[in-house]
Amino acid sequence: MKNFINKVLLYINITYIFIYPHKVPAPITYKNLIANIIWFSINKHFKSSFKYFARLIWKIFFDFIKIIYLPISICFYFSKYRFIQINYSQIGSMGEQLKYMVEYNCLRNKKSLIFIPRTQTRSHIKKIFINLNIIDSIILNFLALPLIHTNFISCDATISNALYDTSGDRMGKDHPLKIVQKFEKKFGNSLDIFKLNQYYVDEMEKHFSNKFKNFDIKKTIILHVRDESFLSTSYLRNASFENYFSTIKYLLDNGYFVIRLTHSKSKILKFTDSYKELNTDDSFNQFFQYYLISKCKGLMCCSSGPASLGALLNTPILQINIFSYSTYATKKNDVYLLKKVKNKDNELSSYIDLFNMDFFYKYAVSLARMNQKGYVAIENTEDEILEATKEFIGLNNNNFHNMNDDQKSFTQNIPKKSGFGYVESRISSYFQKKYPELFKQKIN
Repeated sequence: MKNFINKVLLYINITYIFIYPHKVPAPITYKNLIANIIWFSINKHFKSSFKYFARLIWKIFFDFIKIIYLPISICFYFSKYRFIQINYSQIGSMGEQLKYMVEYNCLRNKKSLIFIPRTQTRSHIKKIFINLNIIDSIILNFLALPLIHTNFISCDATISNALYDTSGDRMGKDHPLKIVQKFEKKFGNSLDIFKLNQYYVDEMEKHFSNKFKNFDIKKTIILHVRDESFLSTSYLRNASFENYFSTIKYLLDNGYFVIRLTHSKSKILKFTDSYKELNTDDSFNQFFQYYLISKCKGLMCCSSGPASLGALLNTPILQINIFSYSTYATKKNDVYLLKKVKNKDNELSSYIDLFNMDFFYKYAVSLARMNQKGYVAIENTEDEILEATKEFIGLNNNNFHNMNDDQKSFTQNIPKKSGFGYVESRISSYFQKKYPELFKQKIN
């Protein structure tokens, strides 16, 4: 019964689909559903076509229910509360939606209502965050569904997710990182909406002391690499863990502790007693990782679930192997590294050119489009990761220094439609010096 309830609620709460043939993420609209039904039918994938037809019928029924709920929706419109359309099926989606949508509502002087049924593992965040309004009642989760998906009283998926229309243009009123920028300017540290429950902190401290004896959480680096064995997704977000070995050894040799977040298929590694691994497929460890990320020295990550938690919890972030229009490393003491991109002529492409041509919106969002245009992503090398780590550690050891001229120039030349145009973080200085040609505009 529990699994059935989870499946039903997850199905209804999913707010976007992939439009074929390029598998571009887009809102669930009648137009997009019909486009998929036609495409799968023409290509004789009748099972998939039927699935989208069933979703179309469900949407018609659900929109009818929303009409019945209209008087209640109007009452909420004039209230101080707003819903958020949260996808709790994945930790990454949930983390970024919590951050962007709750902060967006705060900017409008609204309080967020967050619905996650207690049958779902991630409802544990009710025990973690003391200032969030999280409703875990199964009955209320069902009854509130029409309200949650009524856009004029709710944050829709375009607030936090990169969703596109059929022409390839990104949808949404504001870029998510523009929302973060506005929130920081208006509230700074005065509004601690993601404050941890002290009881949760005390319990996790006890667990940390027992499980990680002799570890100092304030000198611990949390490491997460989305390796090739994690899900059957494209290589664009993955990386080879071997390229991190020198960095791990550097951290251990310099008195730091390293906890690597893994999954059940991860290759188990051993370095010294100051290195340990934590399998986050385990439900308790998913609960525990919020504490680790919030209290650690810093988070080294890629574009994946733990990265969104680092942003949510205001943790210093070194984000590596980014292949996206945006980053979770947004603060002054954060550092990031982009994957390199080769074009069809086997030449490395300038980042300024790529951002100006909307590459990370129109091509990088879809592996099919990438292949069609002849682009290939190249992950960061061992030396690039190591040197970025040294810079990151220095910035967070009271050795903070302003960006150099090259870093400032790159930040200032990125178009504002990209998330990188709204951050205070910096790209690795070593990386810029190694590839100066990637930071110059080449298009005439």
